[in-house]
Amino acid sequence: MNRIVLALFLLNFYTHFLHAQNSRKANKLNNNVNSESDELYPIISNDGKKLFFVRSNSKDNVGGEKSGQDIWISEKQSDGSWGKAYNPGKPLNTKGHNAIGGINSSNQKVFASNQYNKMAGGITTFSCIENKFSEEKLIWDGIELNSDGFFSFYINPKETIMLLSYSTSKGGAEDLYVSLKKDGAWGTTKNLGKTINTSGYEISPYLSADEKTLFFSSNGIQGFGDADIYFSKRIDDTWENWTPAKNLGKEVNTAGFDAYFTINPDLKSALFCSGENTESSSDIYTILLSNISALSIDTVRLETEVNKKIYGTISELLNKKEFKFFGGAKSKRLNSILEVTEQADFLDYVPPVSYIGMDTLSVKVCKTKEQKECDSLVVIVKIKEALFKLNIEVFDKKSAKLLDVQPDVINLNNNSTFKIEKKSIGIFQTDVPVGNKIELSVTQKGYFPFSEKIDLSENIDNKIITKKIELTALETGNSITLRNILFETAKAELKSDSFESLNKLVDMMSNNKEIKILISGHTDNVGNAAYNLDLSGKRVKSVAAYLQSKGIDSSRLKSQGFGSTKPIADNKTEEGKQMNRRVEVTIL
Repeated sequence: MNRIVLALFLLNFYTHFLHAQNSRKANKLNNNVNSESDELYPIISNDGKKLFFVRSNSKDNVGGEKSGQDIWISEKQSDGSWGKAYNPGKPLNTKGHNAIGGINSSNQKVFASNQYNKMAGGITTFSCIENKFSEEKLIWDGIELNSDGFFSFYINPKETIMLLSYSTSKGGAEDLYVSLKKDGAWGTTKNLGKTINTSGYEISPYLSADEKTLFFSSNGIQGFGDADIYFSKRIDDTWENWTPAKNLGKEVNTAGFDAYFTINPDLKSALFCSGENTESSSDIYTILLSNISALSIDTVRLETEVNKKIYGTISELLNKKEFKFFGGAKSKRLNSILEVTEQADFLDYVPPVSYIGMDTLSVKVCKTKEQKECDSLVVIVKIKEALFKLNIEVFDKKSAKLLDVQPDVINLNNNSTFKIEKKSIGIFQTDVPVGNKIELSVTQKGYFPFSEKIDLSENIDNKIITKKIELTALETGNSITLRNILFETAKAELKSDSFESLNKLVDMMSNNKEIKILISGHTDNVGNAAYNLDLSGKRVKSVAAYLQSKGIDSSRLKSQGFGSTKPIADNKTEEGKQMNRRVEVTIL
């Protein structure tokens, strides 16, 4: 009876063991690679033919079993398996710790660390020609390292990005850093910031081929065990802004030490190291990326404009109909939780009007409201300026013919000039950000100058605006209304905002000394007619006086007030009254 109980117990244990192994969906590499020693730091050459890794506590290491770690190599066999690993010896390996943290695109150069725990070696390049390694040069001296700390690194195949993990000479746990190559030289190291680095240690950095996703191991985040493998998306080029680190999940991480995640050249599978539990030695595993559920839903990139809502449901964004509940989102930029409802879209997320750049939304995606463990999603939102196309057409007012005269569009927010594209004779186009105040002006010999200020609303619905500019020739009897001529309320005193428009009139008369003009003043019909007549006369005399102060001879100027006697619009509407309150200039 006891034997039966024991047999059932063993069968039950074995069944659960197999189930745990199958649920992980990762496969341990064969005994040609893994041994009773620790295997760490795997990386495959870019042609897929060689597997480099580190083996520690091996009697076949250069310094023996009690020495440091050595670099070992396994070569791909014709059947696709990895062959018996071998130690390439010196100069690649020393009596200290050694590891390869990168292979260049041509597979003819490897980047190795040597004796880093003695602060004498750092990172060195080795040429690799026909399986023979030759030391080239030291590219990072490791002077910042804590001699008692742990060091790991990764250099991308293009040799432009170096990621490092180390504890500084000041002490503390290992953090992740980056150094970028510029003009052939590696720059100073920069800490990747608090989103990545914790009070615990962060080690074994690796960067995806598109240089966007960082994989690393940390014991500073609550995970499955000792140290887990995480990934994070780089948001911008500062290398300090990252999406929140996400655990690679139970398919990879265990109760033991898990680290050294690298994606294979086929871009379909990955290698990583795992101790499985706190007492096991570390071995190298392989897994299909499609079997890591954490990578199946991770990041969505969207674009919008300032003050414009983002539309689209979660299921549409991911093209996955099974996601029916959007559990909430936290905006990094707004530093707030966005409350949403079932099957919600992004209607309650509106980028700040004044902000142009990136925002990150941390999102929970659930299949039902009752689901306890929801999927996580990061939505990276690129917020652009809201632009509309300004089409400009320039005509001769009398003939209605298009004129080959280019207008100017000035951004009054910063006094800059927008670039104008000529589409054809008399037709021009430019892109103008919503929210700006602009001035549209045209100066052409033989014509009155044209100038109009436009205050663009932040909520312009029509993204294409056409302005038709009619230029009036400097011919006897032709008249224009001077824009932006402003007076103090019920007074004849000019406001300073009027000077810009009047100065353009001064320039025109200075360039056409034969011209004489009549300045006429007009009002709406509000108030006493006699009072309006007197006020309009005083106001145009103020205009004439300003022109004289700028050097225009009084003999060329005539002024007359007409009050409300010559309306050009219906005084029954506010718009009509505004049109009737005007100052006109007529060629005499």
